[in-house]
Amino acid sequence: MNYPTVHLNKSINKVYVSFKLNEKRIRLYSGKRIHSKINPNSHPLTEREDVAWLLCAEVYKYIISGGLLLSNDKEDIITGKRSDIEYMK
Repeated sequence: MNYPTVHLNKSINKVYVSFKLNEKRIRLYSGKRIHSKINPNSHPLTEREDVAWLLCAEVYKYIISGGLLLSNDKEDIITGKRSDIEYMK
């Protein structure tokens, strides 16, 4: 895994975190998929990039520690393992 970077989608004025994992490009606009409350796009435009770098650090720490990351449709596992409770959902 490479360290996540921050990008700006100029057409919609939103920032996102991007990284490659298992040869797949992953884009996260918020920390929702890693169970984080960090949402850079809920902040004013001037602060979004700074908050997105905090999200980068949290994403990296989460993935390195073995956290579960699912695809957008929550069907495919990108990394990590499901717990027994998650299988039951």
